[in-house]
Amino acid sequence: MIPDDTQRKTLEPSQIEELERRIRDAREKSSEYEEKLSERERIKELEKRAQFEENKARDLPYIQAVEDEYGEIRVHNTPLGAVVVRKPHHLVFQKFSRNAASSKGMKDQDIWALVRSCVVYPDITKVEDIVEEYPGVTAILATKIIELGNGEAENFEGK
Repeated sequence: MIPDDTQRKTLEPSQIEELERRIRDAREKSSEYEEKLSERERIKELEKRAQFEENKARDLPYIQAVEDEYGEIRVHNTPLGAVVVRKPHHLVFQKFSRNAASSKGMKDQDIWALVRSCVVYPDITKVEDIVEEYPGVTAILATKIIELGNGEAENFEGK
């Protein structure tokens, strides 16, 4: 049902001015907060970028050395530095695969055992610290190790 004009609420000019003032005040206040938040975000981004560049300068020589030693590797960068893994030994990978396919299912320690056996940089104590701070790193490293263990080559042209 559409209300007729007599049922509509009309605003007095003073009410309109008051609402417009409230809107202006709220916008000014939120603008101040937005500026502060924007500045904070910029500082965070610069700190993150500086940390990345410092980690990179520290880690790159070691990454090059382990690549020379192990050949194909995978690198995962974290805020605490890079973690480098190599291709898994076939017996370790077979055990991992068996556990994954078993009716009991894979356990966290199965994933960690695979990762631990393939970490080549930094030392495992540092990796444990990284994983304690960023637990998802274990799954990411396991995925990278599985990629290495798959031995995927480039596809043939047209295939």
